Amino acid sequence: VVVAKLSQKTKVNYGGHFHDAYKAGKKNSMIRTLRKATTADRTQVSEDLTSANIYALLAQGSELYDSSFRDILVPILKKRIKKKYGNNLLTFLKATDPANLLVSSFTVSLAQKGKLTTFFPKEAAEQEKILDLVAASAFKDEDTILLFSATFRHLLKVLDPDVRYYLIKKMVLADNGRGSFSKLITVILQYYLQEYPELLTASSRQLIQQTVERNGAVDLEKYLLTPFGEWKKDKRLGSISVFHPDDDGRKSFVSNGKNLLNHGYTMALSKQYTPYQDASAQELSKRAIQRTRSGKGLAALFDTMRRKPFAVAFVKKVKGIIISHSVYVYANEADQQLLMKHFLQGDDEMFAQRGHSYWRSEQITDPLEKLKANKQIAASDLTKRQRFLSLGSCGGVKAYTKLTRMFLGHIDILATIGTGMAIINDPYNRNFFETVAKNPSTITWEDMAAKSSFIFANGRGQDYLLPGCLTAILHKILDEDRKNRGDFSDAEQDFSLESEMEQEFNALQ
Repeated sequence: VVVAKLSQKTKVNYGGHFHDAYKAGKKNSMIRTLRKATTADRTQVSEDLTSANIYALLAQGSELYDSSFRDILVPILKKRIKKKYGNNLLTFLKATDPANLLVSSFTVSLAQKGKLTTFFPKEAAEQEKILDLVAASAFKDEDTILLFSATFRHLLKVLDPDVRYYLIKKMVLADNGRGSFSKLITVILQYYLQEYPELLTASSRQLIQQTVERNGAVDLEKYLLTPFGEWKKDKRLGSISVFHPDDDGRKSFVSNGKNLLNHGYTMALSKQYTPYQDASAQELSKRAIQRTRSGKGLAALFDTMRRKPFAVAFVKKVKGIIISHSVYVYANEADQQLLMKHFLQGDDEMFAQRGHSYWRSEQITDPLEKLKANKQIAASDLTKRQRFLSLGSCGGVKAYTKLTRMFLGHIDILATIGTGMAIINDPYNRNFFETVAKNPSTITWEDMAAKSSFIFANGRGQDYLLPGCLTAILHKILDEDRKNRGDFSDAEQDFSLESEMEQEFNALQ
């Protein structure tokens, strides 16, 4: 079945080896052949794409594997631009995307992945012409400026200083002085003046200062406040992490479990997130947990949980606060809806989606939409408290925005616009609650970032968006403006499903 999904050329090259191994019952040989075939097929499929298709894929860079982006698609497109367009990126962009639909996303994706210099012209005048196209694409409305803001720093780093000023000037000129859009531009410029002055020339800093003074500086501190005081009132902190039932899910499950056990957590059955079980099934679940405690291994526990769905809680007491990290292996649509309902109507603070971004719909968005459609949850279930969402998967700002809107703005998020890594997700989720428990409730998101900085040492996780970052602040500002207007509607087609959901939820209130 897997071989049938490969291209014809790849099937011809590898199909015989795979079937020979299959007939001989050589599982390891089958796996090795399949890995070679899929690697070859990614290259072959990419070669078969048109240049316009590759351009569109690169514009969605956050959703692609880094290896596909950097090592396959970029070299292929570079070769074609060199051959057909005289190695001129501007000529290619005008021919391929005359409406400037994806120019900004394409450019900032390349900058984020460290590949913009592969395409970008060295001449300042040519760079400015490309930035004209970027500005036309990036500064259209609130959603496009949100997408642009997340990778703005990457773009500034690769531009010549004078060209940086040119881009800043384009942003200032795009400021129409009206509503949320103007406020977002002001905040972005103000934020970079405060946090990254080294990326700005003297003329850029002066221009930004004039713009901020004209529009009025925004108090960013209030967007760094945390809900920790409310969380700690019941003397407990709880999370639920969902893993997909595949090899990647098993690896993440094992690494997460080891991280918790190595830091003093003990295991127990999580009744809150375990689907209905009779007495005998509960006894089987408890025995599986007991075997893991006695050294049977977390991988075996994962396999048992995959066959017979139940949840396990890793529990520890820190400074009088009981911390409970429940883990669950995705089973089916109905059970996932039940799990999401228990989370939304319970007292836990964190939901962690572990695994690739393409499982996010099964684990989060689909259950949430269906619970709402079936009237099993109300708007009050989403807005009764501020929650935390940890996205262990790769994903971009669009996903970040969608989820923010689906939770009606009552969510803080750890996410990545690059590749998710267990060496970041495991310690962050554990350290997050422990930091909340050990510190005063008044600590801000900026304080939390400082206390988590060891996780991101030596340049690890540069593509992660932490609570309190610029992207988070901008989303809170938009949410605040909508509340002030009494409006949760959103007409942007990119977010139509979530926007419709917001409107209907709002009608319930």
